Amino acid sequence: MKIDGLDDLARQLKQFPERLARNALRAAVYAGASVVRKEVKARAPVATGKLKAAVYQKQIREHSNLYTQVFFVGVRSGARRRRDGTKDFSRDAWYWRMH
Repeated sequence: MKIDGLDDLARQLKQFPERLARNALRAAVYAGASVVRKEVKARAPVATGKLKAAVYQKQIREHSNLYTQVFFVGVRSGARRRRDGTKDFSRDAWYWRMH
């Protein structure tokens, strides 16, 4: 995928105060990651619904800075068992790697 205009965007962001530029970039990248997350959830098999519920997105702050914002879209694993009413069930979508 190629996106044109990123150099112009970087120049424009440098004209704003650091905090405003970082927040604007983070909001834009978050919106893009949300599109990916929603598409992954839409394509997930609905056998038990655990896989769809386990898809998440998260900002990776260690790799983000003023000019770079990094978000991860993935599948949560290793979820603890919990009780829901009278049933004891696991929210771990372990089976997603088998398909």
